[in-house]
Amino acid sequence: MALRSQGRWNEALKVMDEALRLYEALGRTDALGRLCGVMSYQLGWAAKWEEAVTVATRGLGVLGDLPNPDRARLLAAAAWVSGLAGDYAGATGMFAAARELATQLGDEAALADVLQLQTIHHMAWVELADGVAAGLRAADVYEATGELWELTGVLAFVEYQHKTLASPESTAAYAARLTGLAGRVAPMAERLGHLGAEFLVVASRIRIEGVYPADLAFIERMGRHVVEICERGGLPWLYVGHLYLGLAAQWRGDWETAERELRLADELEAPGAIGGQSAAHLALHLARAGRGDEAVEIVEARRPGFPVAGTASSIGAWNMLLGFVEALALAGRSDEVAALRPLLEEALALDDWIAFDGRLVGTRAAIAAAAARDWDAAERHFATALATAEALGNRIEQVDLGFWRARMLRDRDGPGDREAAAALAAEVAARYRELGIGAGYSEDQVVSNEG
Repeated sequence: MALRSQGRWNEALKVMDEALRLYEALGRTDALGRLCGVMSYQLGWAAKWEEAVTVATRGLGVLGDLPNPDRARLLAAAAWVSGLAGDYAGATGMFAAARELATQLGDEAALADVLQLQTIHHMAWVELADGVAAGLRAADVYEATGELWELTGVLAFVEYQHKTLASPESTAAYAARLTGLAGRVAPMAERLGHLGAEFLVVASRIRIEGVYPADLAFIERMGRHVVEICERGGLPWLYVGHLYLGLAAQWRGDWETAERELRLADELEAPGAIGGQSAAHLALHLARAGRGDEAVEIVEARRPGFPVAGTASSIGAWNMLLGFVEALALAGRSDEVAALRPLLEEALALDDWIAFDGRLVGTRAAIAAAAARDWDAAERHFATALATAEALGNRIEQVDLGFWRARMLRDRDGPGDREAAAALAAEVAARYRELGIGAGYSEDQVVSNEG
């Protein structure tokens, strides 16, 4: 645990593995279960899904079927990793069994450990409001018992999910507890050496303090900080830092650096429920650069990973699809975009969330409705998304919504639409310049048929 607190996570795992072998040799079943749970959690942070499940299963085998708090913890550990690896149904069932066992035993500490992992599961499957509720319930126990490491970790996930929601309505009941949470968690994470929590806080800050106000220097600085945190701890979320470095370069108009960083993010991205998002940003970048055919190639290669209608899909799969909708639209594939509308409708029924680049689900729904020439629906989605972007102070999203609405007016071509499109295009181009967005568009480009 001392090594973990020093940020030496890989070394900590090696020591834990040795301790596990010693406990097995000594027949210390009591210690084995708890250690397997800690190891599985640590391996999960490293995106070593197979190893994490193996360790959890190993612990469950040692404990047998006897009702035991550590059995509840190990069931939750196996569920958490299975969910992140892509098995939503199996994970949800195991979490239910873990909660039931902990409740039957009347063990609040075990239930808190179960809920901490379930918080992460909710995040991975776009159940963000449920994740906030579960995490705060776990935090109550950790705070009462002085379990600072666990408290810091679970509050970091609560903060990240809360700030990923586009609207505060679904978590309004917890408003007092959520206010100022990032300011509380950040120093705790740094003091304890909890690199995972520190990463989550920084990632959330990039979007809120960097992307929303279009502070490209902040995005770059914090993007490099994410890289440093993940390299120091051997964390698999290194790609997030490179993703933000790529986005900042793209917004600056530095196409070469943007492509290099986004390709690296795609290469580094961990597989599983979170995966797929970097490919979408890369495809969108290429489409913005006028390389639509290359963008479409990426979309087609990743099509098997799209959400499946009527079934639970991960946040990685959804963000990949939503990014591809915009890339296809820029590449002039309106029919393909329109064909994806049923999936977009399913996305709108989920917790309304914000992607890494500040994009709203409603923005992509507006683009898809316009591609299908459903002008009334497009206007509704544009209006709703703009109101949300304004409430968030998301300046880049506001101007990008103007970009897409100008294109809708061009395509609709009704009475007065050409003049309205031209006026909006001029406003959008001016606002791109005002924000220092070098990847913005001139008036002609906003309403052109290319890019």
